[in-house]
Amino acid sequence: MDVQRTRGEGDVASPRHRGRTLRTVVVVLIVLCGATASVLAWQLASGQIAHARSSAPAKFATPRRSGGRGAGSGPGATATTAPPTAQRAAPDTTSPSPTTTSTAGPIRILEIGDSLGVDLGVAMQSTWSSGRVQLTMAARTDTGLTDSAYYDWPRVLAGLLASARPQVVIILLGANDLQSIVTGTTILLDGTPAWNAAYAARVTAIISESVRAGARALWVGEPAMQNAFLDAGMTRLDGIAEGVVAHYPGEAAYLSSNTTLAPGGSFATAISGPTGQEVQVRTSDGVHLTFAGSDMLAAAVGEALANAWGLQVSSQ
Repeated sequence: MDVQRTRGEGDVASPRHRGRTLRTVVVVLIVLCGATASVLAWQLASGQIAHARSSAPAKFATPRRSGGRGAGSGPGATATTAPPTAQRAAPDTTSPSPTTTSTAGPIRILEIGDSLGVDLGVAMQSTWSSGRVQLTMAARTDTGLTDSAYYDWPRVLAGLLASARPQVVIILLGANDLQSIVTGTTILLDGTPAWNAAYAARVTAIISESVRAGARALWVGEPAMQNAFLDAGMTRLDGIAEGVVAHYPGEAAYLSSNTTLAPGGSFATAISGPTGQEVQVRTSDGVHLTFAGSDMLAAAVGEALANAWGLQVSSQ
């Protein structure tokens, strides 16, 4: 006897058939995912994705004079990228010698220093003639010559001399240097004769490295400080630097910032300005310079360059 098929029989898969179909779909998905992962892995290995990310243009900040300065925290304002840290370069014999520095075109000036160097550098950038000066600002806060493990100025300077090829190097360092000098297992305590000799050697390295590269060097002394200990230390370090500069006649010069910022010989928050009015030249921390004080020191540096080597940085 023929049995009529029930409705839908043969059209609906059996449970066993549905299981086989599901397993097939899973296998296909696994294969597709594996293929996609392989393509991505190949792209990463070939550098295609990395290249796409690195092709975006870099962005650099430009220093701006806004607000008051703190006690020197935060990165130093620079007009260039971070200073190079290349190995010490050999003397560049192709650079013009200090006695024959050409004044045709803008004067190439490199400025290095600590946070007070940042104050000075921003003022030079703002007040000096851009048509007369090509200024590379590389001063950096919290740096000095005693802790080369933290920031190695001679090594950094070598890279800057090679890239900027300056005709003049302006240096303002010392405010962070009243600490022990550690070389290997030797520790020299600040203020001892051995420490003073080691510090003089480090100042010499900065001056001689600049001169060998064909640049003149202007060392700007640290100004008087409100704190008595710091003030005495800066007087000592300024004396060391001035003594080193004396060994480079015609190639290096020393400028006391106290002539401008502390004409009485001791720290002063405000002094008589160029027109006779009282001008606040130091910030409330007793260390750094106000914008007015920075501008006055920048003008003094410009005069020193003119007096020492006939270099005119002002449009006036």
